[in-house]
Amino acid sequence: MKADKPLTDHSDSHAYPAFLRRGGEAAGKILSYNWHTTSLGPVEQWPASLKQHLANVLTHVSPVLIFWEPAACFFFNDAFLGLPFVFKTVPFVDLAKYIHGVAWKSIADGLTSMAHDGEAKGIQINIPADERAGQRDYFYDLDFAHLRDAEGRQEGVLIWFKAKTEQMRELRLLRSYKANSDLFIQQAPIGICIVMGKSLSVVKVNDAFLDMIGKSREEVINKSYWEVQKDIKDVYEPITHWVMQAGKSYRSKEQVFAPMRNGKPIRLFVDFVYEPLKDISGQIIGFTILSIDVTERNTARTVLEETNQNLADTNNKLEATQAKLEDSIAKIGHLAALVQSSEDVIISQDMQGVITSWNGAAEKMFGFRAEEAIGQHISIIHPEGVRVEATTLTEKVRGGERVHQFETLRKHRDGTLRELSLTLSPIFDEKGAIIGVSKIARDIAVQKEAIAATARYAARLEALNRMIQTVSEELDLDRILQKVTDDTTLLVGAEYGAFFFNRTGEKDDFYELHALTGACRELFSKTGAPFITEIFRNTFTGIGPVRYDDLRKESRFMDLLSQTQGTDAVFPVASYLAIPVVSRSGTMLGGLFFGHTKPERFNHDHETLLIAIAGQASVGLDNAILYEKVKLLNDKKDEFIGLASHELKTPLTTIKGYLQILERRTNESQEKLFLERASQQVKKLTMLVNDLLDVSKIEAGKLRLSMTDFDVLPVLQEAVDLTEQNHRDHRVVLESTVDVCIIHGDSQRLEQVIINLLNNAVKYSPGKFDIVVSLTRTEKEVLLSVKDTGIGIPPDKLREIFSRFFRVDDNSPNISGLGMGLYLCHEIVTRHSGRIWVESKLGEGSTFWVSLPLGNAENKVD
Repeated sequence: MKADKPLTDHSDSHAYPAFLRRGGEAAGKILSYNWHTTSLGPVEQWPASLKQHLANVLTHVSPVLIFWEPAACFFFNDAFLGLPFVFKTVPFVDLAKYIHGVAWKSIADGLTSMAHDGEAKGIQINIPADERAGQRDYFYDLDFAHLRDAEGRQEGVLIWFKAKTEQMRELRLLRSYKANSDLFIQQAPIGICIVMGKSLSVVKVNDAFLDMIGKSREEVINKSYWEVQKDIKDVYEPITHWVMQAGKSYRSKEQVFAPMRNGKPIRLFVDFVYEPLKDISGQIIGFTILSIDVTERNTARTVLEETNQNLADTNNKLEATQAKLEDSIAKIGHLAALVQSSEDVIISQDMQGVITSWNGAAEKMFGFRAEEAIGQHISIIHPEGVRVEATTLTEKVRGGERVHQFETLRKHRDGTLRELSLTLSPIFDEKGAIIGVSKIARDIAVQKEAIAATARYAARLEALNRMIQTVSEELDLDRILQKVTDDTTLLVGAEYGAFFFNRTGEKDDFYELHALTGACRELFSKTGAPFITEIFRNTFTGIGPVRYDDLRKESRFMDLLSQTQGTDAVFPVASYLAIPVVSRSGTMLGGLFFGHTKPERFNHDHETLLIAIAGQASVGLDNAILYEKVKLLNDKKDEFIGLASHELKTPLTTIKGYLQILERRTNESQEKLFLERASQQVKKLTMLVNDLLDVSKIEAGKLRLSMTDFDVLPVLQEAVDLTEQNHRDHRVVLESTVDVCIIHGDSQRLEQVIINLLNNAVKYSPGKFDIVVSLTRTEKEVLLSVKDTGIGIPPDKLREIFSRFFRVDDNSPNISGLGMGLYLCHEIVTRHSGRIWVESKLGEGSTFWVSLPLGNAENKVD
């Protein structure tokens, strides 16, 4: 549809009726429209009420639409024509064809509500951007009101359009900002902690900050900041107080902290900022901590400063030499470039590239004598690929430019390449014209090697860090020994490495070969026990490292080798390095040994590196040894529990039998009461022994399940009946959404789970008598729950509630039990491929849930 040409606004002309004056383009449309085809007739005959309404609407600055019911037509003002969903060609009838469909539906819905209900509320226009060819979203609220004449008769409806686009966009942006800010805090590469409130509680903290202070999220979140950071409270609490009082930031760089990692303090350098946190009104409600671990930067800067200082000293020497040469060139022209005694290569050439001078250093560097080189083209020392580069440099000098210390390659007479730092200067004649090029070159192979050595050192440090991290996280002793041996052998460039270790710790001089890299074990089996020789003794007594450039030149070792292996024995080791490994307590753990068939392969740097590694490795070894001891003690404990449980079961069975005989023989009510109580205690003790036996079976991997398809509902009913019989002052209600529920499992073990959960509900609900057991089923699983209204479980204990021997003693110190019931429940449910969990609130009770997979048999719902 083509848009009409805009009408010239003559609406203030006296040619317009009074009610259309100053009505703008809309008034012009009204005046030009053929109203004879409508029931309204000519404009002059229109009702006075309509004219009055139009006079008010046409001059209004807000978009307004009038639906005039007697003629079923619409009137509008210029503001309405400017709406983004309205076409300029909109007529006064068939409005739906000339505005956006979404907008028309909202208008039509409002008119319908006005006709049927007499009012229209909450009508909006929301036109998404993807429906408008890539434009932005538009939102409008619509207000509807009846138009009446002087006698109160309804004549039409007034529709007022209120733009809400900017408010909605701001609301979306606000929601997006909040979501993005939380994500930013968590994913930020720097540590972020937000502290708020009078108690200075930690309300937000990201993983980077937790890793920096060496604490878990549970230890920090919702805790007082100074309770978490006790170690630095005395120093930094006055600073945070000043930040919150003054409302200003506090910044500090490379502060030293010593958080605990694996039970040992580590040294960190940290940059941090304390930033005041304000609410909308500008009141300070807390502070934000931004922290960056700059330990690596500090270490790297120290190394870099040392390297830079060395390079600066070298560079100063180069510049001093260059300054002297330039001074000589300035004084005596091109003859100064022919300093034959200079250690630097000095060559001169004309502008065509013909060599005109060649000093002694050039002869040594390139292998051409002066008489061979002079007169030749400079390209005789250019390797393939640098001739374009040489031409470019010459052109720079031709333009009067000096090229300073340009690193490049040049070719020796034998074809080998030389790494050079090249300085080019123009040579002037008496008139100041450039007649040639002076080149001063210095061999930078040593400097390049120093840089490469620094890179190798950095790579070694990185490998060292990776190895330390692996060792600190590993608890398997053999893996630690092999990992340390493999990595250290690689780090020092040894052909083989070995780790002799005193595993038993019973004898100070008993060491066995536990890890080997790069060699076969026969190499050591032929040499005998290493600790018997003087060469090895220093290592195993912890005196210090031992290093030999060529072990074959050590007469003591060669004599011992001849005695043990024969005079013609050949030992395939020249370079030798050994490092003792000592625990934190000073106990000798063993030694690292490295060898190479070529002499002089190890140096002092290798010693220093390996001493540091041995110190770190000893920490991992201590932890692994401790772990093995704990594991052994745990196995012995489980063995004792199993034996003790078996030994207790027989006398308990006997006692139970005698009590039953006595109950049948006595008629005294008091005696019966005592015997009944004794039987109850024996029953409790029997249950504890059975639980201990089950725990022992689980730990030994001998708990067997008799898996069949069975209906779980009767099992639940039996458990409920048994609980009510044993605890008559409690009411247990069974609620089920099904009449039959077949699952695949061990019915007796699952009944044991339900009884354990019911007994727990009874024990931990003192004074509360209602317990609800529920059974529901989905397409894939069966859900069982046991709900009580007892004392509840603290949130921080929920994770450990199913651990072996765990008891929540904070709220129930007087309730008996060994903490095995829920552990057994967890193990039985898990072996049924199910899940068990708990939901609890302190003071309101707990609900234990069990999820089990449906059985193979068909489940019927009655």
